[in-house]
Amino acid sequence: PFSSPPLYSSSASVLYKTAAPTSTTAAPTTTLPIPEVDSAEETQVLRAVIDQEEVDVGGMGVGFRITYESESILGEPIEVTGLIVAPDLSPTEPRPVLSVAHGTVGLADQCAPSKRQFPTPDLALIEPFINAGWVVVASDYEGLGSPGLHRYIVGESEARGVFDIVRAARSISGLGATGPLVVWGHSQGGRTAMRAGQRWTELAPELALVGVAA
Repeated sequence: PFSSPPLYSSSASVLYKTAAPTSTTAAPTTTLPIPEVDSAEETQVLRAVIDQEEVDVGGMGVGFRITYESESILGEPIEVTGLIVAPDLSPTEPRPVLSVAHGTVGLADQCAPSKRQFPTPDLALIEPFINAGWVVVASDYEGLGSPGLHRYIVGESEARGVFDIVRAARSISGLGATGPLVVWGHSQGGRTAMRAGQRWTELAPELALVGVAA
């Protein structure tokens, strides 16, 4: 469903042009399918966690502020920061993952969402997902909270951020962040989410992306 549809933009809106559905499907359920991985796609791309600090998420579960490996818009290795929240560190099965693409917060490093004092009121927005057994990850994006320039509204850079923090979460023992993936974003993050949907098969084909909300 995300095979690079045409993108139309103006000062007022950014919209997908989509084809009319060819058949009627049943209403979605709250249980996401876990696609089977073909043997040819079993090689996983992992992003190492360089630094990890536990943060208080108000009793919602466990939270970590992390610095992880990624790749810049120029193809160079970089460090990116972000936040991970999970119900606990004892999963019984693969957990679905919500990768949050944040809206405009500013360009200085201190504006990075993961640098806020926790717990924050914003955590209430993801609490239903944590209660349902999801892992929630949120990248600060390239250059925001880490060395280098923040590539503001550069969709390719920001899409790599939302995918690579999922890869980083997979490398943390006890999270179980290997289930299906949904990308959600608003404002700046809405553009990021749409770009992630367009570029998924090229940037992160091994991740089981099942939906994008922008």
